[in-house]
Amino acid sequence: ELAPTFRVHRATVARWIQNARERLVHETREGLRERLAVGEATVDSILRQLEGDIEISVSRLLAE
Repeated sequence: ELAPTFRVHRATVARWIQNARERLVHETREGLRERLAVGEATVDSILRQLEGDIEISVSRLLAE
């Protein structure tokens, strides 16, 4: 749905979304590590616990 708005191919929008997702995960991991002063294993555990909830929330936002 975004491709025509930006006048690009849908594959381009898919790449944009994938890059945004990767950046979000990276920055979230770094932010958690710094704020909570914990190691990678703890961040991994926290994100695994939240993963399902995050996917559902993002899906709801995109559906609106």
